[in-house]
Amino acid sequence: MIKEEALGSLRNELEKRKSSELTVKNYTWFVNKLIESRTKDKEINNISIDDAQKFLSQLANQKSKNTISLATASLKFFFSEVLKQPAHFQTPQIEAKPQEKLNEEEILTLINAAETKKSKLIINFIYSTGLKASTIVHLKKEHLNLEEKNGKFLHENKEITFTLSEKILAEIKEHLEKHPNYVYLFSKEKPLSTRNIQKIIKKTAQKAKIEKKVTPNLLSKGKI
Repeated sequence: MIKEEALGSLRNELEKRKSSELTVKNYTWFVNKLIESRTKDKEINNISIDDAQKFLSQLANQKSKNTISLATASLKFFFSEVLKQPAHFQTPQIEAKPQEKLNEEEILTLINAAETKKSKLIINFIYSTGLKASTIVHLKKEHLNLEEKNGKFLHENKEITFTLSEKILAEIKEHLEKHPNYVYLFSKEKPLSTRNIQKIIKKTAQKAKIEKKVTPNLLSKGKI
């Protein structure tokens, strides 16, 4: 069986099952890549499960988990429906890459690059308290105890508690004096969206020329 014949048979089998054009395109792409990488010294009919497993393992070093899952499904279909071989192979385990951290210099650079005092406070607050962006957007002024230097409130049926450093406390007081009509710490009547926080941090990181991928979750890993 030649490559064109194999890919044609694959398309026919997918079309019989009324697969979408995207599925046909994706399955064909992965099978084509397998054929190109494993047929230098053997016929397509002689491609083994071991060959497919090695191919997937190589992909696992380059692609995302979702991509590997799609590749696995593509090859299983090809083996079982086109080559008529049992397709018993496993999706390669992808080791989670440790998330990069920001060093102290990068944190200071990020904070100083904030375009407004409010943006600076948001970045500082996440980094200082360790709270998630999806949590702080629901934080109201009444949840803060500035005298005790802490805060407490319920979010998604969970009690959230945090402490406030002297540095962040001073910034909060200045912020509240400037925005006396705010109901929430960072907004007037309705909570900011988490997406809004993400955009602020992304834009500030770009302005600070930080090459690492800076996200709210990355900031919440440390404290100042």
